[in-house]
Amino acid sequence: ANLLFFIPQTCLFLGIIVIVDIKKELLGEDSDRFLIFDVLLVLISALLTFIYIVYKDTRITHIPKSTSGATEPPSVTLKSSEEDELGNNLSFSLTQFSFKKDSSLDKERKRLSSNGNKDLIKFKDVKKMYPKAYSSALSGTSFGVEKGQVFCLVGLNKSGKTTIFDILTRKTPPSSGQVFLNSKELTSKDYEADISMGLCPQTDTLWKRLTVEKHLSIYARIKGLPRLEREASVRKILEDLDLEEHKDRYIAELSAGTKRKLCVALAILGKPKILILDEPTKGVDSKGRKQIWSLLKEVTADKKCTVLVSTHQMEDAEIVADKIGIMGEGELMKVGTKNENRKENKYYYLVIDGVKKEHEK
Repeated sequence: ANLLFFIPQTCLFLGIIVIVDIKKELLGEDSDRFLIFDVLLVLISALLTFIYIVYKDTRITHIPKSTSGATEPPSVTLKSSEEDELGNNLSFSLTQFSFKKDSSLDKERKRLSSNGNKDLIKFKDVKKMYPKAYSSALSGTSFGVEKGQVFCLVGLNKSGKTTIFDILTRKTPPSSGQVFLNSKELTSKDYEADISMGLCPQTDTLWKRLTVEKHLSIYARIKGLPRLEREASVRKILEDLDLEEHKDRYIAELSAGTKRKLCVALAILGKPKILILDEPTKGVDSKGRKQIWSLLKEVTADKKCTVLVSTHQMEDAEIVADKIGIMGEGELMKVGTKNENRKENKYYYLVIDGVKKEHEK
């Protein structure tokens, strides 16, 4: 019988009975009209609430039509207004559109299937379903990264970006599909391509009792850099990422942004042939982000390093990427260069309206 109290309708019914009993006791009357009135009141309030929710939901998910008659994807608009120092009223409106799959995915699949394809990284119809999961982490993802290319995956949390990185680094196997690294299928036991890879995972993998410089020295030795080259490389990367003042500090003493920059430095150190960066600028300030992207552009300038990087921000992707893939709910929605994406889709737009008003002297 106690299990019935977990049913919302039972709780609602008992609550109405308690209200009626209190009313009868206070008013000294014994009539069923109180029960009928309270039931009607609850039903009417529930109906009005339902109508309001449906109305608001319809406004948010309304799909507008463009001037050409084509249906545009759903959008969510965020607005705010404030006054600047001069008293001018400024209103801000940021609209971000979701994406639908388009023909770029078919073109990418055809390119991957061509006989002359020599992409260093290839995903062919890869699917991943975790045990006890309600939906697929990846649903038939296909894309390729050419030699010397910077490919950026853009998407929100749980869009499938990290799952791609986990599969590529052998942390988890795909449920189906094929993955190629350096022209060799990932199921093979040939780890030669893995050795030439630099990895920056989403979580910081650092030793708390080691200093920044000690981390870089150990990684440089593991990567097989000669002694003179090792010392020069460590000095340079400390300068490039503004880590010199922190080189003798222990990891436990560093901020989250500094730790992230060190993880990027460890991945880039030694100029690997393949560079995997999972949200390298997460938690990093604007200055640090610029330093990371500048270093990445420098490393890839000679087109000898192939990069797969992920980020939440389209702005970052357009700075460094030769090719951009947009992820959403475990699916790749679009693949193309930044110019192609700009031409065919509007990711977001910011409207700033300034209304000047007379300044009181």
